[in-house]
Amino acid sequence: MKQKYKNYLGWTIKISVAILTIHFLYSKLNNDESLRELDNIIGKLNTTPVVLVFISLLALMALNWLCEVYKWQLMMVKVQPISFWTAFQTVVCGISLGTITPGRVGDFATRIMMIPPYKRVLGVIVLSMGAFAQFVMYNVLASIAIPVFIYFYMPEHITWVYVMMFASPIYSAVLLMLYFNIGSFDKLINKVGFLRRYKRFFTVLSTYDRPFLIRIMIISLIRFFILVVQYYLLINLLIPSITFTQVTLMITLLFTIQSIVPTIDILNIGLRGVTAVYLFGFITDQHTTVVIITTIIWLTNLIIPSLIGLSLIMRLPQNRNANWLKMRD
Repeated sequence: MKQKYKNYLGWTIKISVAILTIHFLYSKLNNDESLRELDNIIGKLNTTPVVLVFISLLALMALNWLCEVYKWQLMMVKVQPISFWTAFQTVVCGISLGTITPGRVGDFATRIMMIPPYKRVLGVIVLSMGAFAQFVMYNVLASIAIPVFIYFYMPEHITWVYVMMFASPIYSAVLLMLYFNIGSFDKLINKVGFLRRYKRFFTVLSTYDRPFLIRIMIISLIRFFILVVQYYLLINLLIPSITFTQVTLMITLLFTIQSIVPTIDILNIGLRGVTAVYLFGFITDQHTTVVIITTIIWLTNLIIPSLIGLSLIMRLPQNRNANWLKMRD
């Protein structure tokens, strides 16, 4: 009975969030002035820059996911060396399933299933390390972006800027220290009695030296920069008054918030739209345009590779103990 009530509560929260999201977007978009302004902007656009921007978006999307493929191939070297083609298929299949699962858990599960059964625990450890690298990157960037955002756009809370100027460097230093010393976790496990039996699974972390961890972090930063450029290209096309610096600041905050609030990617466009409208609302009143830009970026980066991944998923064996890697090369 308690579980039944928990399910009711969970659905109530989800439905409430959905209703509030729809209401917020409707109130922002159902604005004749905004719609007229968007229509005027589109009407003034020449075909050539529009085509060039969309070609650039597709090229950057491909580069973004190829970076992720390369990162996954690097991370797997110590566990199960794989070809670039195998890494590519693993990533796009993960994108496809991650799009329809909460917190992109489908992506996580797909990558694990494409590792030989006897090495899947190691795969979990490696994936966790990659996720931690992404977490550290976003938090370090956010520790810079948040006080800057408050200083320029919320001066009534200027006190928090001084607090964060002191706390952010310490917080960032701790995160970076933990990340670049992740191999020491292996030694920590050995000191905890009931965890020693699992030590063999964590030894892989000690094989990742500092230069390797720097490479993983650089790839993550490159992927983030690619996303910023995608947003800037569209924003510069539709709202040219917004500068690259402003776009970088707002996108940093946008992706930080998204990383904190797990949701289903295919439904995430609502939350992403609300967040983008709120953040960019400090520098533009073109709410409709902001939502359209966010939607286009989402469609480009997730839907297209998801369709590719879906076609590959149809070829996978249904036996959960199968070594999917043998199906890939």
